[in-house]
Amino acid sequence: MRRRVQGCLHRLSTPGELSPTGVLLACIVAMTSVFAADMLYPGEIRLHVLYLFPLTAMGLHCERPVFLIGGIVLATAFQLANHYYHGLSDAASTTDAILVLAAS
Repeated sequence: MRRRVQGCLHRLSTPGELSPTGVLLACIVAMTSVFAADMLYPGEIRLHVLYLFPLTAMGLHCERPVFLIGGIVLATAFQLANHYYHGLSDAASTTDAILVLAAS
């Protein structure tokens, strides 16, 4: 069991080991799940930092920049929709958007 987990983590953390299309689809599902969970929690609890994990996976395994740019746009759109839904301040929205852009 331990070797299987180590092998999986090695493949996940090594650039080019996974199919770019599979990673892209998994990242879209992951970001959509984060968005759904973020909408369920009150506005004081924000899960915006969790968008960084799918973006990191996309950066490691997707060679085409358009995939990463699309992921950044999707994560930013989800955050803006969440901020609009919860009625958060402009400062919070700006800070969270800058965090996603800076991390990518």
